Amino acid sequence: MFMESMVYTKICQYCGAVFKSGSSREKYCSSRCMKRAAKERERTERVMVQQKEVAEVRKKNLVSQEYLSITDMATLIGVSRPTVYKMIADGRLEAVRFSNRIVRVKVSSILSSSGLGSAVLQRKPVDVVPSNCELISKVDVLAKYGISETGLYKRMKAEKVKSVLVNGKAYFPLNKVKKIYENKKIDSIKDWYTVDVLQSITGLAANTIYDFCKDHCIPRKRQGKIVLISKDDWDKARGTNAELMTENYTIAEIMEKYHLSRGHVYGKIAQFKISKMKVGNFVYVNRKEVDAHFKK
Repeated sequence: MFMESMVYTKICQYCGAVFKSGSSREKYCSSRCMKRAAKERERTERVMVQQKEVAEVRKKNLVSQEYLSITDMATLIGVSRPTVYKMIADGRLEAVRFSNRIVRVKVSSILSSSGLGSAVLQRKPVDVVPSNCELISKVDVLAKYGISETGLYKRMKAEKVKSVLVNGKAYFPLNKVKKIYENKKIDSIKDWYTVDVLQSITGLAANTIYDFCKDHCIPRKRQGKIVLISKDDWDKARGTNAELMTENYTIAEIMEKYHLSRGHVYGKIAQFKISKMKVGNFVYVNRKEVDAHFKK
């Protein structure tokens, strides 16, 4: 029996919504907010790593030059501009005045005085594409496979495929592009759902549908602005059919619709003895009974 004394009023750490939970450790009002929070943490970590990499590359490029401005020298050695001027006045840095307003600091002076000589590194050589490697332009990839530019670069980064510049235009190795996008399984699929159809059938938000497809490796393809999802793979992953989906809710759907935690949903089901069944990895709960008791 679900006891009211076990219900905690909490604030979602992602969206800020007030919700009730059967657990004192619950942080998010729904699985959607939990996944979004996790993605935001991953994105923040990636940005921090990228910023560090950019800073390191910039420092290496600065070290390779003969003269630096006051600002660049401050960036290189990690101090403020006034500190650089003080180091010049103390004789620890050698400066050259090119005019009344232009002062440059010799990089060799900081390298010799602070032991940074070992940090002088040359830029990495540009990747050279083998002469027998056939290329395809970015424009042709976007047109042929109907994807966005952002989606293309994200996928190539995930697959560790580097682009090369030819006359200022980006090209990719053709064999690797075909391996990524020409999926024989997708070509053999005949029946598809659109996201709008799945939303009308399940009542799920578009982002929840995308997350489910990603978690269960369900094939998708894009036709212009429309995303198609494999019907057979979706039904198999859900462990259901259209009739079962229209007559029952999943636990995730109840959480999404009524903004409840998983523990609270199961507590309500037990309290009101609502009919449920398990098919595959999913628990299905009678829609009519849920709507009748949860709306009270």
